[in-house]
Amino acid sequence: MALSPSSTKPEKEWPFPLEIYGQIFQFLGVRDLARLCRVSSKCQSQAEACLYRSVSLSLVSHRLLLSWCRTIVQCERRARKVRTLIFPAFFRLPTQENSPDLVYDSIAQAFKVIVNLKVLRVDIGARGRDCYPSLRPATFDGCSFHLSELLGDLPQFPLQDVQLLLRSHPGSHYWAPDNNHLTSITGTLPLHIIPGLRDLRLIRPDLATHLRPLRRLAWHLGCSPPIDTMQKAVDIARETIPHLALFRDSLCELYLTHRLGSGYPAVEVVTSVAQHLPNLRVFTLDYLVSWNRWQPLQLSIEVDEHRKLLEAISQFKRLETLVLDIDMQILYLHGDQPVEPANPLERESFWQEISPAQCRQVATDMMVKCPSLRAVSFPIKLGTGPPKNLCYFRAADGQANLVPSDLIDTSRWWKR
Repeated sequence: MALSPSSTKPEKEWPFPLEIYGQIFQFLGVRDLARLCRVSSKCQSQAEACLYRSVSLSLVSHRLLLSWCRTIVQCERRARKVRTLIFPAFFRLPTQENSPDLVYDSIAQAFKVIVNLKVLRVDIGARGRDCYPSLRPATFDGCSFHLSELLGDLPQFPLQDVQLLLRSHPGSHYWAPDNNHLTSITGTLPLHIIPGLRDLRLIRPDLATHLRPLRRLAWHLGCSPPIDTMQKAVDIARETIPHLALFRDSLCELYLTHRLGSGYPAVEVVTSVAQHLPNLRVFTLDYLVSWNRWQPLQLSIEVDEHRKLLEAISQFKRLETLVLDIDMQILYLHGDQPVEPANPLERESFWQEISPAQCRQVATDMMVKCPSLRAVSFPIKLGTGPPKNLCYFRAADGQANLVPSDLIDTSRWWKR
């Protein structure tokens, strides 16, 4: 017997607004979100928004890649929710299949329906004899989305197609081409090819002369396509650092990764950057060990070079944050200053034989030389263990004050 309307059990009221649950759903995994989409019609919209807003397919199998593409094509509601897509640069066909056409058609159809896509990241995954590039120039034919960020490798794209893709998304403000992709680009990019470009991660230095204005730049010295000798890499770095002057009036933040060891001294790098970018607001000099057959070299500044470093820092006119991932030998000297009694961090056990007063004085000297400086970070060696990053902020009296943070993060905008 059918139940009368009066005898039906009313649906349980949710104790909080659905928007609150949407915030909670952001911390759930893919499987839990998929279950929530089926449990209640009330939370389906919020769960789907979290599930499809940012989609990562970089490590999925050929079967799951096809399944996702078909799901998106069959459900316009879900397709419109996709804002960020992490896509594999290659896919591998099963042994029983010999043609990638079905996969290409499915990918192309999916790209046409994700009309609100803003961020496209192409990740290098499986690659081998049975692998095919996932994206082709034809994949973007008929697509109506407008990218704001493009990251990663497009191995099937020659130079002219890269230019065409970039021109079709003039609102893009962040571009992070992969090193392998840049190796295949043998020509040059026309000036202002991305009119809205503001944030760039760059490995090949010669391309910098073709892109401006920029707001933020992550530039990797010594990470360019394989070079025969370290000296050649150093020569290229010295020749291209002056190109930063092209961004003199626009660049606010520079993240410089240094992989050239003592061949290109840190003081020389800071001096050159300050000379060509005096209006910089955030500067990070990050050190990485050498690669291939180059011997790992510790990037350091000797005590007698420290005055030159301070003079270089004084050339910055608007610098607010300075992060130096280099070993400054002056930090290991012992002055006659006592620890700061009002700062318990200077009495921590990790200091061992290192003087907290000396480290504070080094940070203060930097702030005195550069009156606009508000935050300074640098590492200290602690025996055989990993280095510890010291972070100082300018106090009201102008002195450097050690803060609990172990790192001033200036890389979040480009390490994606």
